[in-house]
Amino acid sequence: MRGSTKAVLTFSVTLLLLGVGYFLVVYSVTRDQLVGVTEPEPLVVGYTSSTLPIDPFAEFWTTIEPTQIHLWPQNARLPYGREERDILVRGAFNDVDVSLLVEFEDETENRDTSSTPDACAVFLGPEDSPPAAQMMGQDATGNLWHWLADRDTEQYVNGVDSLRAVLELITVGPGTQTPLPDQTVMGKGDYRDGKWRVVFKRSLSNQQEGGLELSLGSTSLISFAVWDGAQMEAFAMKSISIVQPLVLVPTQQRAGKARDYRDTERRRGDP
Repeated sequence: MRGSTKAVLTFSVTLLLLGVGYFLVVYSVTRDQLVGVTEPEPLVVGYTSSTLPIDPFAEFWTTIEPTQIHLWPQNARLPYGREERDILVRGAFNDVDVSLLVEFEDETENRDTSSTPDACAVFLGPEDSPPAAQMMGQDATGNLWHWLADRDTEQYVNGVDSLRAVLELITVGPGTQTPLPDQTVMGKGDYRDGKWRVVFKRSLSNQQEGGLELSLGSTSLISFAVWDGAQMEAFAMKSISIVQPLVLVPTQQRAGKARDYRDTERRRGDP
Protein backbone atom coordinates (compact mmCIF):
# COMPACT_ATOMS: atom_id res chain seq x y z
CA MET A 1 0.00 0.00 0.00
CA ARG A 2 2.84 2.34 0.95
CA GLY A 3 4.67 1.49 -2.30
CA SER A 4 1.54 2.23 -4.31
CA THR A 5 1.12 5.63 -2.63
CA LYS A 6 4.78 6.45 -3.30
CA ALA A 7 4.41 5.53 -6.96
CA VAL A 8 1.33 7.73 -7.33
CA LEU A 9 3.12 10.61 -5.60
CA THR A 10 6.19 10.18 -7.83
CA PHE A 11 4.02 10.11 -10.93
CA SER A 12 2.11 13.23 -9.84
CA VAL A 13 5.29 15.18 -9.10
CA THR A 14 6.81 14.12 -12.43
CA LEU A 15 3.65 15.17 -14.27
CA LEU A 16 3.64 18.52 -12.46
CA LEU A 17 7.29 19.16 -13.31
CA LEU A 18 6.69 18.27 -16.95
CA GLY A 19 3.72 20.65 -17.03
CA VAL A 20 5.74 23.49 -15.49
CA GLY A 21 8.61 22.81 -17.87
CA TYR A 22 6.28 22.86 -20.88
CA PHE A 23 4.74 26.15 -19.72
CA LEU A 24 8.15 27.76 -19.23
CA VAL A 25 9.33 26.68 -22.68
CA VAL A 26 6.18 27.95 -24.40
CA TYR A 27 6.24 31.17 -22.37
CA SER A 28 9.89 31.90 -23.17
CA VAL A 29 9.36 31.21 -26.87
CA THR A 30 6.19 33.26 -27.30
CA ARG A 31 6.14 36.10 -24.77
CA ASP A 32 8.78 38.25 -26.47
CA GLN A 33 8.24 37.15 -30.05
CA LEU A 34 7.25 40.66 -31.13
CA VAL A 35 10.13 42.38 -29.33
CA GLY A 36 12.53 43.81 -31.89
CA VAL A 37 10.32 42.92 -34.85
CA THR A 38 10.77 46.48 -35.98
CA GLU A 39 11.84 49.75 -34.44
CA PRO A 40 8.72 51.43 -33.00
CA GLU A 41 8.53 54.64 -35.03
CA PRO A 42 6.44 57.42 -33.45
CA LEU A 43 2.95 57.95 -34.83
CA VAL A 44 2.79 61.70 -35.41
CA VAL A 45 -0.63 63.38 -35.40
CA GLY A 46 -0.94 66.97 -36.60
CA TYR A 47 -3.11 69.92 -35.61
CA THR A 48 -6.10 71.17 -37.60
CA SER A 49 -8.45 74.10 -37.10
CA SER A 50 -11.28 72.07 -38.65
CA THR A 51 -14.03 70.23 -36.81
CA LEU A 52 -13.19 66.54 -36.57
CA PRO A 53 -15.92 64.49 -38.29
CA ILE A 54 -17.33 61.25 -36.91
CA ASP A 55 -18.15 60.05 -40.44
CA PRO A 56 -15.44 57.57 -41.56
CA PHE A 57 -15.89 58.62 -45.20
CA ALA A 58 -15.98 62.38 -44.66
CA GLU A 59 -13.98 64.45 -47.16
CA PHE A 60 -11.79 65.67 -44.30
CA TRP A 61 -9.94 62.33 -44.09
CA THR A 62 -8.71 62.60 -47.69
CA THR A 63 -6.51 65.52 -46.60
CA ILE A 64 -4.47 63.28 -44.29
CA GLU A 65 -2.05 60.76 -45.71
CA PRO A 66 -2.43 57.43 -43.92
CA THR A 67 0.25 55.51 -42.07
CA GLN A 68 0.49 51.77 -42.62
CA ILE A 69 0.90 49.76 -39.42
CA HIS A 70 1.55 46.02 -39.35
CA LEU A 71 -0.29 43.71 -36.98
CA TRP A 72 0.85 40.25 -35.87
CA PRO A 73 -1.12 37.40 -34.28
CA GLN A 74 -1.27 37.92 -30.51
CA ASN A 75 1.03 35.27 -29.02
CA ALA A 76 1.56 36.18 -25.37
CA ARG A 77 -1.38 34.22 -23.99
CA LEU A 78 -3.89 31.62 -25.15
CA PRO A 79 -5.92 31.63 -27.30
CA TYR A 80 -3.41 33.04 -29.78
CA GLY A 81 -4.33 35.18 -32.77
CA ARG A 82 -4.28 33.77 -36.30
CA GLU A 83 -3.66 36.53 -38.83
CA GLU A 84 -1.01 39.01 -39.87
CA ARG A 85 -2.57 42.09 -41.42
CA ASP A 86 -1.90 45.72 -42.25
CA ILE A 87 -4.06 48.63 -41.16
CA LEU A 88 -4.07 52.26 -42.23
CA VAL A 89 -4.24 54.99 -39.57
CA ARG A 90 -5.04 58.68 -40.00
CA GLY A 91 -5.09 61.10 -37.10
CA ALA A 92 -5.74 64.75 -36.28
CA PHE A 93 -6.51 67.00 -33.32
CA ASN A 94 -7.88 70.50 -32.83
CA ASP A 95 -8.21 72.74 -29.79
CA VAL A 96 -10.75 70.43 -28.20
CA ASP A 97 -10.67 66.89 -29.58
CA VAL A 98 -8.37 64.20 -30.97
CA SER A 99 -9.51 61.69 -33.57
CA LEU A 100 -8.13 58.56 -35.22
CA LEU A 101 -9.41 56.80 -38.33
CA VAL A 102 -8.49 53.09 -38.51
CA GLU A 103 -8.97 51.27 -41.82
CA PHE A 104 -8.57 47.52 -42.31
CA GLU A 105 -9.55 44.85 -44.83
CA ASP A 106 -12.15 42.25 -43.88
CA GLU A 107 -13.73 39.80 -46.32
CA THR A 108 -17.04 39.68 -44.47
CA GLU A 109 -19.09 42.25 -42.57
CA ASN A 110 -19.96 40.80 -39.17
CA ARG A 111 -22.32 43.21 -37.46
CA ASP A 112 -24.62 40.76 -35.74
CA THR A 113 -24.94 40.44 -31.99
CA SER A 114 -23.16 37.08 -31.78
CA SER A 115 -20.22 36.58 -29.46
CA THR A 116 -17.72 37.45 -32.21
CA PRO A 117 -18.59 40.64 -34.10
CA ASP A 118 -15.88 42.43 -36.06
CA ALA A 119 -13.97 44.76 -33.76
CA CYS A 120 -10.91 46.94 -33.42
CA ALA A 121 -9.26 48.79 -30.56
CA VAL A 122 -6.79 51.52 -29.71
CA PHE A 123 -4.61 51.29 -26.60
CA LEU A 124 -3.18 54.49 -25.10
CA GLY A 125 -0.69 54.47 -22.26
CA PRO A 126 1.53 56.97 -20.45
CA GLU A 127 4.99 57.58 -21.88
CA ASP A 128 6.75 56.23 -18.79
CA SER A 129 5.03 52.83 -18.92
CA PRO A 130 7.46 49.90 -18.57
CA PRO A 131 8.48 48.50 -21.99
CA ALA A 132 6.19 45.82 -23.34
CA ALA A 133 6.10 44.01 -26.65
CA GLN A 134 2.40 43.42 -26.86
CA MET A 135 -0.72 45.49 -26.62
CA MET A 136 -2.18 45.78 -23.12
CA GLY A 137 1.02 44.35 -21.62
CA GLN A 138 1.99 47.47 -19.70
CA ASP A 139 2.37 47.29 -15.93
CA ALA A 140 1.08 50.87 -15.65
CA THR A 141 -2.43 52.16 -16.18
CA GLY A 142 -3.62 52.67 -19.74
CA ASN A 143 -6.83 53.40 -21.63
CA LEU A 144 -8.44 51.08 -24.16
CA TRP A 145 -10.93 52.28 -26.80
CA HIS A 146 -12.77 49.17 -28.01
CA TRP A 147 -15.08 49.48 -31.02
CA LEU A 148 -17.49 46.60 -31.69
CA ALA A 149 -19.57 46.26 -34.84
CA ASP A 150 -22.65 44.97 -33.00
CA ARG A 151 -22.70 47.97 -30.66
CA ASP A 152 -22.20 50.24 -33.67
CA THR A 153 -25.31 48.70 -35.24
CA GLU A 154 -27.31 49.19 -32.07
CA GLN A 155 -26.33 52.86 -31.86
CA TYR A 156 -26.45 53.98 -35.48
CA VAL A 157 -28.71 51.47 -37.26
CA ASN A 158 -31.16 50.64 -34.50
CA GLY A 159 -31.02 54.10 -32.94
CA VAL A 160 -30.20 53.15 -29.35
CA ASP A 161 -28.79 56.50 -28.25
CA SER A 162 -27.92 55.27 -24.77
CA LEU A 163 -25.43 52.74 -26.18
CA ARG A 164 -22.05 53.84 -27.55
CA ALA A 165 -20.23 51.99 -30.32
CA VAL A 166 -16.95 52.30 -28.38
CA LEU A 167 -16.26 51.01 -24.89
CA GLU A 168 -13.77 53.17 -22.99
CA LEU A 169 -11.85 50.99 -20.55
CA ILE A 170 -9.01 51.25 -18.08
CA THR A 171 -6.43 48.45 -18.06
CA VAL A 172 -3.36 47.59 -16.01
CA GLY A 173 -2.46 44.44 -17.94
CA PRO A 174 -4.00 41.47 -19.79
CA GLY A 175 -7.48 40.58 -18.58
CA THR A 176 -7.87 43.67 -16.36
CA GLN A 177 -10.19 45.79 -18.49
CA THR A 178 -12.73 47.80 -16.52
CA PRO A 179 -15.16 50.40 -18.01
CA LEU A 180 -14.38 53.98 -17.06
CA PRO A 181 -17.21 55.71 -15.14
CA ASP A 182 -17.76 58.28 -17.90
CA GLN A 183 -17.86 56.88 -21.43
CA THR A 184 -16.45 59.79 -23.42
CA VAL A 185 -15.12 58.20 -26.62
CA MET A 186 -17.29 58.54 -29.71
CA GLY A 187 -16.90 56.02 -32.51
CA LYS A 188 -18.47 55.04 -35.79
CA GLY A 189 -17.69 52.29 -38.30
CA ASP A 190 -18.63 51.92 -41.96
CA TYR A 191 -18.06 48.84 -44.15
CA ARG A 192 -17.55 49.27 -47.89
CA ASP A 193 -15.83 47.26 -50.61
CA GLY A 194 -14.35 44.71 -48.24
CA LYS A 195 -12.95 47.24 -45.77
CA TRP A 196 -13.87 48.68 -42.40
CA ARG A 197 -13.26 52.32 -41.62
CA VAL A 198 -13.65 53.16 -37.94
CA VAL A 199 -13.39 56.63 -36.35
CA PHE A 200 -12.45 57.12 -32.69
CA LYS A 201 -12.96 60.61 -31.23
CA ARG A 202 -12.39 61.94 -27.71
CA SER A 203 -11.67 65.26 -26.04
CA LEU A 204 -8.00 65.94 -25.39
CA SER A 205 -8.79 66.38 -21.72
CA ASN A 206 -10.12 63.43 -19.73
CA GLN A 207 -10.06 64.37 -16.08
CA GLN A 208 -11.85 61.37 -14.64
CA GLU A 209 -9.78 59.00 -12.50
CA GLY A 210 -7.81 56.70 -14.78
CA GLY A 211 -8.41 58.81 -17.90
CA LEU A 212 -5.34 59.64 -19.96
CA GLU A 213 -4.70 63.31 -20.71
CA LEU A 214 -3.48 64.27 -24.20
CA SER A 215 -1.91 67.61 -25.11
CA LEU A 216 0.22 69.37 -27.70
CA GLY A 217 3.80 68.16 -27.55
CA SER A 218 3.01 65.29 -25.20
CA THR A 219 4.13 61.77 -25.94
CA SER A 220 1.96 58.79 -25.09
CA LEU A 221 2.16 55.15 -26.14
CA ILE A 222 -0.26 53.69 -28.66
CA SER A 223 -1.04 50.32 -30.22
CA PHE A 224 -3.86 48.75 -32.22
CA ALA A 225 -5.81 45.50 -32.38
CA VAL A 226 -8.28 43.95 -34.84
CA TRP A 227 -10.69 41.03 -34.41
CA ASP A 228 -12.20 39.17 -37.39
CA GLY A 229 -15.65 37.95 -36.42
CA ALA A 230 -15.85 35.46 -39.29
CA GLN A 231 -12.74 33.74 -37.87
CA MET A 232 -14.44 33.53 -34.47
CA GLU A 233 -11.85 35.91 -33.00
CA ALA A 234 -12.59 37.41 -29.58
CA PHE A 235 -10.79 38.35 -26.36
CA ALA A 236 -7.08 37.34 -26.63
CA MET A 237 -7.50 35.89 -30.12
CA LYS A 238 -6.67 38.97 -32.19
CA SER A 239 -4.09 40.69 -34.37
CA ILE A 240 -2.02 43.36 -32.62
CA SER A 241 0.62 45.98 -33.34
CA ILE A 242 3.73 46.70 -31.33
CA VAL A 243 3.52 49.60 -28.89
CA GLN A 244 4.87 52.85 -30.34
CA PRO A 245 5.02 56.52 -29.29
CA LEU A 246 2.13 58.84 -30.17
CA VAL A 247 3.16 62.48 -30.65
CA LEU A 248 0.84 65.47 -31.16
CA VAL A 249 2.53 68.26 -33.16
CA PRO A 250 1.35 71.81 -33.98
CA THR A 251 1.46 71.44 -37.78
CA GLN A 252 -0.82 69.63 -40.20
CA GLN A 253 1.63 66.78 -40.72
CA ARG A 254 0.46 63.45 -41.98
CA ALA A 255 0.04 60.86 -39.27
CA GLY A 256 3.15 58.79 -38.92
CA LYS A 257 5.71 61.15 -40.49
CA ALA A 258 7.96 59.87 -37.77
CA ARG A 259 11.47 59.88 -39.11
CA ASP A 260 11.30 63.50 -40.27
CA TYR A 261 9.91 64.56 -36.89
CA ARG A 262 12.54 62.65 -34.96
CA ASP A 263 15.38 64.06 -37.08
CA THR A 264 14.06 67.58 -36.44
CA GLU A 265 14.03 66.96 -32.69
CA ARG A 266 17.58 65.66 -32.82
CA ARG A 267 18.78 68.74 -34.71
CA ARG A 268 17.18 70.99 -32.08
CA GLY A 269 19.31 69.27 -29.44
CA ASP A 270 22.58 69.69 -31.35
CA PRO A 271 25.00 72.37 -30.03
